[in-house]
Amino acid sequence: MNRPLNITRVPVPRDEEVLSLLEQEWEAHPEWPDMQNRWGLLCLSRGDLHGADAAFSAALERNPNYAWARANRAVLTWIRGNEDAARAMLDEVEGLPEPAASLIRGWWAVTTERPREGLASLRGLSRAHQHRADVLWLKSALSELDDPSSANTLWQELVDEPHLRDDPGLLARIRAGDGVVSGMYPGFHLLWHSASNLFARLGRREDAEDAARIAYLLFSDRADLLNRYGFAAEFVDDRDGARRQYEAALSASDTDPVAAASLARLWSEMDELERAHHYLRLALERAPKYADLLRLMGQVESARGHLAEALSYTRRALEVNPRYRTARIEEAYLLFRLGIWSEAQASFARAEADGFASGDLLLHRGRCLEHLGRDEDAQACY
Repeated sequence: MNRPLNITRVPVPRDEEVLSLLEQEWEAHPEWPDMQNRWGLLCLSRGDLHGADAAFSAALERNPNYAWARANRAVLTWIRGNEDAARAMLDEVEGLPEPAASLIRGWWAVTTERPREGLASLRGLSRAHQHRADVLWLKSALSELDDPSSANTLWQELVDEPHLRDDPGLLARIRAGDGVVSGMYPGFHLLWHSASNLFARLGRREDAEDAARIAYLLFSDRADLLNRYGFAAEFVDDRDGARRQYEAALSASDTDPVAAASLARLWSEMDELERAHHYLRLALERAPKYADLLRLMGQVESARGHLAEALSYTRRALEVNPRYRTARIEEAYLLFRLGIWSEAQASFARAEADGFASGDLLLHRGRCLEHLGRDEDAQACY
């Protein structure tokens, strides 16, 4: 039986295999702010408010400007009953994509049964935003408290939303489900993004797409949804299907770099280096300080035989993230191939100091030292 819209609870992943993989990822990369943020959401989904607070705080220690972690901590503060502090915290968040802050304030109005306050928070949204799935769900819940007939009309518009109408049972499952806190808060979509990616890695395409649609309901970014569909297709070796989804995602957003980066990766894996280069340039126009993209461009330039350009992009990745150990190793090998022996051996030495000692790395460092006339040091490497 469907719950009233105003007490629908945010859905959370329940699949044991996916939850186990999420925990493994967090244990492997606790230094990543994004991972800490998602761990906080997972803690919150389990009712562990202390664990959620610690994880969001850890994410912000590593990146004080991480907007989603700051917004999620404001939601946590609201759940703990400190409404004034939560509002103040949300007001201070900068860089949160629209209409996330309006959605959060709207769901707070739902939980306190102040529908007109919530509807007022949505009036400033653009016409395009007014018809997003996440906004329609919130408007339906607010209207149910204030004007039930209007709520039915809005709900039908949500049911007919292009990306949801092929799965009409999804909305009913969420309304009847056993989620956690009341309200379909954006922010939890990131937890469902992780779940979708993990389902894809497990070859469970339908579950991956289902998780992507739940994420879309929580925060309706069409490009995000299509990118998740692309990932799901890739992991069952449907490259043509993945390419079509990424191309659709690229058309859906003028700012998101993920689709362009995914197309670049697909084409590079097929040795279509010119096409890969084209999409990487587009991705970097959208995200010029994304270290992974800069490193990938370095790899593509290296494969094209443009070693100096490859070194430049790899070093730009290291400027963005000086702790990027994989880029550090690639920098060392590029310097070696360019015959810049002194810098190459120093870069290999830094990679060793970072814990990347290997036979091949030591061999190449030894050859650098030979070129520098340091035979005894070279022998020590061998």
